[in-house]
Amino acid sequence: MTTAARPLRIAQIAPPSIPCPPEGYGASELVAGTLTEELVRRGHDVTLFAHPESITKATHVFFPPVYELQDAERRELAHTALVFDRATEFDVIHNHCIQPGPAAIHAAAGALTTLHYIRPLLRTFATHPYVALSESQRRANPDLNIIGVAQNGIEPTNFMFQAVKNDYLLWIGRIDPKKGPHLAIEIARRLDANLFLAAGYPSRDNIRYWEAQVKPRLGGKVEYLGHVVGAEKRNLFAGARCVLMPHQWEEPFGLVAIEAMASGTPVIALRRGALPEIVRHGETGFVVDTVDEMVDAVSRLDSIDPCACRRLVEERFSAAAMADAYLAVYDRLLTAPPISPREGTTKHPENVIERAS
Repeated sequence: MTTAARPLRIAQIAPPSIPCPPEGYGASELVAGTLTEELVRRGHDVTLFAHPESITKATHVFFPPVYELQDAERRELAHTALVFDRATEFDVIHNHCIQPGPAAIHAAAGALTTLHYIRPLLRTFATHPYVALSESQRRANPDLNIIGVAQNGIEPTNFMFQAVKNDYLLWIGRIDPKKGPHLAIEIARRLDANLFLAAGYPSRDNIRYWEAQVKPRLGGKVEYLGHVVGAEKRNLFAGARCVLMPHQWEEPFGLVAIEAMASGTPVIALRRGALPEIVRHGETGFVVDTVDEMVDAVSRLDSIDPCACRRLVEERFSAAAMADAYLAVYDRLLTAPPISPREGTTKHPENVIERAS
């Protein structure tokens, strides 16, 4: 029997600033929460270290002093460091935060970090075990100790399936030139098509881009909806003729793509990063090389079966598929030559609030 076939004591470390699952944007929080619930369902003893408003069937732990810190990255470092003071309680400590530092410094047996984010600090801890979100991301980081690939998963039943589509195109994500909302507008204008842009107000770093390249192009058939969550977001996905992903960077995964396909909605994407691994060209959407080809692909949407889109997510990008991939990685990690964990205290009554449900 492999180690992953027996019940494991697993710590899942979610970023502390947003609850699991997130109400709106929060990709790593969504993945950490979804994985936690599936592992609990399978009988593993899971502790989720996460924001105090998180909802989980696992044991839920958070550290009140962490929330006295105003800076998000300092809050995250304190959060992960406090988790690793309890390293001896777990077989696996799975870090979903930006910073690998505490995980690598403690060198705990069974500690690993998912590459939700790529930061320069990762190179300082290049030998720490990492998990890539895609083969594309693995290939792009040959200097890191990537011990496996586990693609993101969602619970498909959380998304509303709709076979008959409404008359609009959809771009949804974050206002950022890397995500290409200006190109989505260009595509819609060239087709004289209705387009909804769904995103929160841009961050300080992207205000100039918003003011110069996105905001002036709104109006007419192009409508900015702002931040959408919950049922409104699910309805948008389900009703769209397609989701446009004209990304201008090597996207390490692309949760939007699987959320769209779970709704029966095809994806038209540029061939960047992991998107060719997620979208099946000609079956669940189109993966092309230029904006001109994206425009042309819209005219071919009738050839895509919405049921095929949903089926792909159920088979390859479900919570169950993601858990299978991570359990295989855990097994690889735990059967590797051991590293002695740092001995840590096991109780912090003045610093910890612990919940079990």
